[in-house]
Amino acid sequence: MADRKLRVFLCHGLYDKPMVHRLYRRLLEEGWIAPWLDEENLLPGQNREFKLEEMLKSTDVALVFLSKQSLEREGDFQREIRLVVDLSKEKPESSIFIIPIRLDDCITPQPLRSLQCVDFPAFEEDMEQAYLRIRKSMERQFDIISGKTAKTPSAHWISSHQPRVVDDLTTTTFGGFRFMKIPKGKFIMGSRASNNLSGDDEHPQRPYEIPYNYWITCFPISNEQFSEYAVSTRRIAVLPRDWKKKLDQPMVNVSWHEAVEYTKWLNKIFKKEIPSELVFRLPTEAEWERASRGDLGAEWPWGNENLDDYLNSGRPELSVRLRKKIQLEGNKYFHNLAGFNANFSKTNLSITETALENSTLDLLKKKIDELRSNMESTNVGAFSPITDSPFEVTDMMGSIWEWTQSLYKPYPYDVDDGRENPEDSGERVIKGSFTTRSERFSVRSAKRGCAAPDRKEPYLGFRIVVAPPTL
Repeated sequence: MADRKLRVFLCHGLYDKPMVHRLYRRLLEEGWIAPWLDEENLLPGQNREFKLEEMLKSTDVALVFLSKQSLEREGDFQREIRLVVDLSKEKPESSIFIIPIRLDDCITPQPLRSLQCVDFPAFEEDMEQAYLRIRKSMERQFDIISGKTAKTPSAHWISSHQPRVVDDLTTTTFGGFRFMKIPKGKFIMGSRASNNLSGDDEHPQRPYEIPYNYWITCFPISNEQFSEYAVSTRRIAVLPRDWKKKLDQPMVNVSWHEAVEYTKWLNKIFKKEIPSELVFRLPTEAEWERASRGDLGAEWPWGNENLDDYLNSGRPELSVRLRKKIQLEGNKYFHNLAGFNANFSKTNLSITETALENSTLDLLKKKIDELRSNMESTNVGAFSPITDSPFEVTDMMGSIWEWTQSLYKPYPYDVDDGRENPEDSGERVIKGSFTTRSERFSVRSAKRGCAAPDRKEPYLGFRIVVAPPTL
């Protein structure tokens, strides 16, 4: 490990100290991180305000911990946020200087809303995934400031994760969105006819070349990102009724036409921020698939091993997330009912009745069915870095289906056969996965879905690219 350590400032309020101290100790254990926490690093008699400003000038990363209690109170925390935000304006666009960390369902302060937040959950097993996401951003920042790799692979990393297939992975910000660069080149598109997991419309498999660089958003478009367009164009009715409580969840129930209109709006507002030969638009089917599976034709973004429990894909066996939700709801719903025992195992849900009337058991079954059918999409980035693609694009599997620009036509894929004409009518290709789909292996990078362009579904959203126009 290099002598130069990553200097990390922990910006937090009084009420969040227990969790912040826990993260501080974890950061110290890394060895390549030098975290700074006032209670740990200030000496008796030192001027806190002076040392804080001095430390911030040399800070590489600021972890900003957000909670309802801290944000509702005046004091040092509010001042520290302003100092951190002001300092971030002096950093390069490629820098990952501020990492907002939400400790509850608080609303992110306006100056931080253009940044991707990390939700730090209450469940112990989910904390590890949240920490890995934070660590990954700090590793990226370390690479930027030192030109060296700050890590060896994490011990918690899934062993089957694909190695990188390119050397020049870069994060770029256009219009406040985080994009990953996908360099021009060939990749394996579609599936072999001998692949038992594939559908007939995925054949034939063949190498396909994308002859230009393009940039794709790291995450699907969120409610918060879409809301700026909806409010400014007076289309607020398109947003979910409770969108302010779900700012970091993907924007769904949006038609293909509405997604296209959103990209047109971006081109008007942010056109000066991108090179003149590029535009904001929906990804083509080929662009989406390459960003998801890499160049080597893997079944999933992370490789060739199915990781159901890391996804929100709703297989017949209860997913980790759904089991937790049922446990929470079940405990709350039946807390005072004696004689009830629910055993939630990894592969099934068994209900044992000892002294309950059948009507009460029926209520539980209805409650579970309701939870199964009304599963919501998770926050964007919820499954990163475990499910990241070789290009470090996340949420491409196991969250929602996503619109592409492409018309649904038979393979082999040919960009010049009219399928990329945005003016033509017909069903459009959707890629990704549906959160409550029951087929175990339906979540695959090569899988093709289709939908009428005016269709809206609670599992259908989109992401965008910055790329050359297709016409």
